[in-house]
Amino acid sequence: MKLRIPLALATAGAMVVTTMAVTEGAAGASVFEMVGWAGGSIVRAANNTVTSALTAASFVEGPSFQSQTNSAAAISVPNLISAGAVTTSTQAFAIPGGVEVLSHVKTADVILLGGAIRVKAIDTTATATYISGNVTSDTSTTFVGATVGSTNIPITVPKNFDINIPGVARVMLNVTFTATASGGAVMTQGAGLYVSLLKPQGSNAIGAEVMLNPTYSAIQLQDSTLAHSVLGSAYGTQVTAAVGTLANVRSDATAPISMPGAGTHGVTTYNTVASANLAPLLRVGAVTTSATGTDTAAVLDSRTTSEVAGVNLFNGLITADAIKATAHAHGVPGGASYSDGSSTLVNLSIGGKQIPINVSPNTVINIANLAIVTINQISKTGNAVLVRVLDIKITTASYGLPVGAEIQIATASAAVI
Repeated sequence: MKLRIPLALATAGAMVVTTMAVTEGAAGASVFEMVGWAGGSIVRAANNTVTSALTAASFVEGPSFQSQTNSAAAISVPNLISAGAVTTSTQAFAIPGGVEVLSHVKTADVILLGGAIRVKAIDTTATATYISGNVTSDTSTTFVGATVGSTNIPITVPKNFDINIPGVARVMLNVTFTATASGGAVMTQGAGLYVSLLKPQGSNAIGAEVMLNPTYSAIQLQDSTLAHSVLGSAYGTQVTAAVGTLANVRSDATAPISMPGAGTHGVTTYNTVASANLAPLLRVGAVTTSATGTDTAAVLDSRTTSEVAGVNLFNGLITADAIKATAHAHGVPGGASYSDGSSTLVNLSIGGKQIPINVSPNTVINIANLAIVTINQISKTGNAVLVRVLDIKITTASYGLPVGAEIQIATASAAVI
């Protein structure tokens, strides 16, 4: 059993990578592939096409101990979902005798199907563990103030609990699926709440699926001689606050994508959204991210891109026809490695001033009484690089943002380890 997730569900956010996941046992060192993700919601059409990507997603994957968090002030999918704050976290860490992957999401003030389903708060956790050769996994959810139709839902319900709204939707609560395989592999996938439409809702046809609080955690024991991996992530836009959560701005990453630790076998994968609108703060057109990775005994190669069209910030103060970030890292297992990154600018203008296509890395422009803008921001080491075309730090509270808030446009990172 190979433990993988669709790349369209992956994300880039506040990630911390600490140390390689190696534990000592009677047989020597053990290396684990650890995968986890969590999000506020995801919507799929009847043909399994993702029509609303994983919101406020957090994600970890690879042989390293990692943690990632994300948040969004709100979720809105017309005719399906309205929800308040979402917070997610995913961790892969050591425990006595082994490792654990913990994925968690909490969503507040949920309204589904125009009020047919309401939940004051829904809290879901997926856990996978490996201890001394024994594997376990489970997903569980608690509810506060939940109603489905005319039925009041208690704090805890049995796993995979069915409640149907006749002629409207099939509903399942505390959704849990677990699996194990020989050789030390275990996974759990679930959701706090699952809805399958029995009649159209706006543009959403019969058979469309909504998952609230989807989560995934998995562990697989690996061959310790292959203890290397490629890493990478990219996203189009993101708005963050220096302290706390932004109250009125949907701040999760747009079109996030992430590189599996084993790469993509040289095949380029993509994630795309048509637009993002936080007017008057931010408006952009199509966002496309990509990831391409190779992880073999001979070569390690990671490349990610983020391309954003039709950029318009602060009511036209910053505009661009298109911008693109490219991050690339390359190496040989146990040998030398290098990294490089670049930005592409098409008609970038800041405060009425045209910015050259070949602007130098880490060029800083101060917009008086508003923000500090860094263009072509590049940070790299021998085996890793982060590229962000525009990084904007607010210096004066405005447009609903506090001092210290940050707007990130076109971000890509790549690494080989």
